[in-house]
Amino acid sequence: FEDELRMQRSLIGSILYLNSAKFLSNVSLKGASINGDLYTDSAEFRGKLDMGRIRLSGELIIKEATFEDDVLINLAQLGIINYKGVKKLQNLDLTGTNVDKMMVVVKDTSDFPENLQLHGFTYNFFMGEYGGRVEQEQEFFQAWLKKLAKYTPQPYTQCAKVLREFGLPERANDVLFAGKEEERKVAWRQNDFGRWLWLSALKWTIGYGFGMKYFQSLFWVFLLIVVGTLVCNSIKDEADMKPLYAKTTKDRWVNYFFYSMDILLPIISLRDLHAKIDPPGWPRLYFYFHKIAGWLLAFFILAGLAGITQK
Repeated sequence: FEDELRMQRSLIGSILYLNSAKFLSNVSLKGASINGDLYTDSAEFRGKLDMGRIRLSGELIIKEATFEDDVLINLAQLGIINYKGVKKLQNLDLTGTNVDKMMVVVKDTSDFPENLQLHGFTYNFFMGEYGGRVEQEQEFFQAWLKKLAKYTPQPYTQCAKVLREFGLPERANDVLFAGKEEERKVAWRQNDFGRWLWLSALKWTIGYGFGMKYFQSLFWVFLLIVVGTLVCNSIKDEADMKPLYAKTTKDRWVNYFFYSMDILLPIISLRDLHAKIDPPGWPRLYFYFHKIAGWLLAFFILAGLAGITQK
């Protein structure tokens, strides 16, 4: 086809085959209604393929085709999108589209489109199958979403929602974590350093509050307690730390450990005696930081439990 092909607002009662055809100009199926499947196997599109607002009751099969320009399937309603890889596809726009099933079966992540636009793209099922290494298959959905031309949180939350509904909560958490990581990078590129600092703090303290990463906060709690214990042991003036001294070195270390824990824990007091101890010099300054760090960790943990950090 040398000239532009238009089938806009057409009513097609059966399957539409575009297999192996060569289109030298734009193809428009905008607003068409197809009561069947649409095949693009091995077709070559030199111009834009516009399927905006299309209504497709069956399956859209994209396989081994070449797309020199954009593929627009925005604001459409489809039964199934079966993406099996292409020879070339720069931009795939699925903005505002709804499908029942999204199926992506590729040999390698290089078969993905170079750029995806997925804001408002919704689906009830998403199957991803990757023929590469097993360890990379675990990051299939993150690799797919990494192709987003512009970061928006909705594609990540939509993917995670479907994965969770199909009994894959850890995969869902990994997708949400990847979304927060992308948001953090965008904040840095846009010089939004306040947002970047907030997200960085959430990442390193509670892993944004997703899955088992949430419990990395326990590492920081234990580390701060140990550091506080070592600071107590560095104080040489017995008069300042006299309430914590014991007959044996072991008992003294235990007292230091629980003193450090008591200072770190906000609100809760393990022992009233600890509040009367006033370390000298730089250890006093350290324990100011120690107490503030305890409040910050508690805030992040509570924020994670409340789901604030996931928004």
